[in-house]
Parts: sequence; structure tokens; C-alpha cells
Amino acid sequence: MEQSLGKKLFALRREHGLTQDTVAERLGVSPQAVSKWENDSSCPDVMLLPQIAQLYNTTIDALLNNNPEPEVAILPAEKRKDTVMWQKTCGIVLRTVKYKDTGVMATVYTESGGRTSFAVSVPQRGRKSGARGALLQPLALLEMEADFRPTASVHRLKDVKLLHPFSSLPFDPRKAAIALFLAEFLYHALREEAENRPLFAYLRHSLLWLDACEADFSNFHLVFLMRLSRFLGLYPNLEHYRAGDYFDLRAACFTPVRPSVHADCLPPAEASHLARLMRMNYDTMRFFRLSRAERARCLEVILSYYRLHVPAFPVLKSPEVLKELFD
Repeated sequence: MEQSLGKKLFALRREHGLTQDTVAERLGVSPQAVSKWENDSSCPDVMLLPQIAQLYNTTIDALLNNNPEPEVAILPAEKRKDTVMWQKTCGIVLRTVKYKDTGVMATVYTESGGRTSFAVSVPQRGRKSGARGALLQPLALLEMEADFRPTASVHRLKDVKLLHPFSSLPFDPRKAAIALFLAEFLYHALREEAENRPLFAYLRHSLLWLDACEADFSNFHLVFLMRLSRFLGLYPNLEHYRAGDYFDLRAACFTPVRPSVHADCLPPAEASHLARLMRMNYDTMRFFRLSRAERARCLEVILSYYRLHVPAFPVLKSPEVLKELFD
């Protein structure tokens, strides 16, 4: 009989005599997260699978193999159905992590299924090794054919090729730094495992725009994050501003008095520029001349806003690189 991932995790934990608190501590997650995994309310992040397999002295393949044992009765050939569900879709690579000697676990934001995890075989030698590895670079735009099964948390990739080869994004040091930041940000911000074609179209358009832009893209990441908030349902309320107002980052609106229950707000001097900055787009952002310090402060505020509104959003590492760019 087919066994869900949650039941496997529960059985393995009991077999090893561990509590949910102990597992949570060793994996760096909350006990509630472990409980949800075992109840099949959610799935572990793909980045945790190697640690989980090591903790329970098993393999990732064993954890994710949901194929039931073959039935004793053999159906006639005309009634047999192929259980493989090959489907084509487009995707944007968010992160990859190696497992075993020839495997990669790739987290991809797909057009048809939102955030999706794939197991990818990468040969160690030959031309296919370098070619497939290059395809899985962060933010690569891919056209894929994969085996999508409703009960699987990680899917098998059959074929992959570049949808839009970049001409400058991986090679221009400034663009590459922005791409590194966006990949880290999107990996933590895009949690939805459902189709969202408008969001995917926005992501693809933005990456292609940056790749084609030849100059004056120093504010690109700021515009990208501010516009992205619309698609995630986090766009702030910028109406009813009056001179001297504060901006409450938690309530996402202007307020005439400083919040008394928390310190997450912008003072009037910064709040007065917010509406103007939020009007920036890719075509007009070149007219907004910001110093390195001003740009760094804008990014700091935007990331603080996302940390307040996206559950478990961490402090990112890549913004430190961006602070050194664009005088």
C-alpha cells in the first residue's frame, strides 16, 4: 500500500526513538513544522531533505519514493495505463543543492504549478554534464518536461532547455550581483505551490528587461521588490498621506502619530518620500538619483517590510554585496 511522506517521517522518528522537539532542534525548525510534516499538512523544504535522510539513516530516494508495491494480479495489456504524467511547463530556477554524487535538487518557480521541487540527474563526465549544470543556474529561464504526480513532493525531470538564453545577466558583474540577490529573495518569498501566471509573467518580463538593459539599472532591485508586493497581496496603502505622517510598516499605511506598541515605522522625513518612490517603474527609475547610502536604506526598509509580512522570512546575506555597488 502507498505510504505518504508524512507517515514515513512519523515511522522513522518512532523507529529512532526521537521526539518531535529533538528532530526540530537538529534540523533547525520548529516542533510545529515537524508535526505538520508527519500529518501531511505540509512538506519539508527541499533544502532539508539531505539532513532528514542523514538523521534517519536513509536516502532521499527512499523518502520520496511513493510508488506502491506491484499488485499480484496482472491486468491485460489493453487495460494497463502508464502512471507517468509527463507535462511541459516553463520555470525560473531559484536554488539548487547537490545530493549524492550525480544528483541535484532544484527549486523552480513554474508557470503551471508555482514553487516546485525537481530531482535532476547530472552526469559527472561528458558534454551533458556541463550543459545540464549550466542550465540550472539561479534565475535561468527554462522550458521543462517533467513527471508531475499529485502525491509527490519532488518531481522527476525528463528534459530541460533554456527558454530565453541571457546575453548579459550572468556576465555583467553588477547584473550578476542583482541576480544573486533576487534568487535568494525569491527563494524565501515565493512559497505558493499553485499556478499564478500573472506573477510568472511579471518575473519573466523583469528578468528579460534587466538582461536587455544597457545602463541606468541601479534602482532595478528596488522597483522589482516594490512591484512584486502587488502580486503577493502585500502592496501598502499609500492613500491619505498628510505632511508629518509616519508610515506604519506593520499596518502598511500612513498614520499621524507614531505607533506606541511597536517601533516598526518610518519617521516623517522618510515617509514623505515613500509614495514618490513607489511610483518608480523600469522606464522611469533612471530619473530617481539615489546615493549609495540612500539606495541601501531603501533596500533595508523594503526587506524589513517583507520580513514583517512574509512568515519566517529570514535576514538575507546577499544585500551586503549590493551595498558596495552603484555609486
